Amino acid sequence: MKHIFSQDHATGVAGEKLFESVLKNNNKNYRPATLSEQQKEDIDFVVVGKGEEIKIEVKNDQKIHETGNMFYEDISNLNKVQSVKYFNDKDFVVTLPNGQQITERIDEIDGIGCMERTTSKFIVYISSALGKYIIVPTDKLRTYVHTNFNRFYRHNKVDGSNSSGLLVPMFKTVYTGRTKFNGKPETRAILEMNDNIKRYLPEAKILSL
Repeated sequence: MKHIFSQDHATGVAGEKLFESVLKNNNKNYRPATLSEQQKEDIDFVVVGKGEEIKIEVKNDQKIHETGNMFYEDISNLNKVQSVKYFNDKDFVVTLPNGQQITERIDEIDGIGCMERTTSKFIVYISSALGKYIIVPTDKLRTYVHTNFNRFYRHNKVDGSNSSGLLVPMFKTVYTGRTKFNGKPETRAILEMNDNIKRYLPEAKILSL
C-alpha cells in the first residue's frame, strides 16, 4: 500500500509541476496551497487575479489520452464509503459499509473523494501524453456529473489505492485498428471535446502545457 501511495503521490506532484510551469510561463501571480489548504480544501494552487483569490485543484490523468475519459473521484476510501448516488444537482445518497445512508453535507463525510470535497473554483486535468490540459469550473463540472450520473460507468481502482469514481467521457476517441490484450478494441483520444461536453459543459477548455 505504501508503494501505491508513493506512486499516486509522485504522479500528482508531476502534474502539479507541469501546471506550475504553465502559471509561470503566463506570468500569473500565484502561490502553492499550504498543507492545511491541501488537506482541508483539496486545492493545489491559489492564483491572485482581479481582486480575488482563485483556488485550483490539479489532477494528473494517466489514461485520458487512451480512453478520452476523465476520472471523477468521488470516493477516496471504499472501506469508509460503500457507494454514492446522485439524483440531481442537489440530492444524493451516500451509503456506508454498515448500511447507514447520509443525504446531507457530502463534503464532510469521511471517505468521500476530492471531487466532492474541493473548494476550488477550477479543476485542471493534465495529460502529459497529449501535451494538453483541460480546465473547467468546478461547480459546472459537478452539476454536469450529478445531473447525468446514470450515463457514466463507475470504476473502482484496482491499483491498491482503494478509491472509486465515475468515468466521464470528455474527448472524442477513434479506433487504432489494434486489439488490446483483453480482446477489446484499442482507442486513442483526439483533441476535440465530445458532443455532450460541447453541449452541456461549454466552459471546459483544452489548452497546451
